[in-house]
Amino acid sequence: MYFAPPEDWNPEDEDNIEATGAVYDVLVGILTGGHKVDLIDAWSNTLLEAITALDVSLSEVDRDSFRFFENRKFNLSR
Repeated sequence: MYFAPPEDWNPEDEDNIEATGAVYDVLVGILTGGHKVDLIDAWSNTLLEAITALDVSLSEVDRDSFRFFENRKFNLSR
């Protein structure tokens, strides 16, 4: 499984966790409104061939578990 809440053995900055949660809230709002979102997490110099797709249902991944993964295109649904 890709998504999981933060773990004590891998501490994360509380501000970063909340910022990711805020993005999650916006994504849920956009999808709930019937819109689609293109979301890719990659550096500007990343080759397109290096980006792989990941299907993500935000009704199955909760706010505390959602994370970004480098070189992924998130196919989001609600």
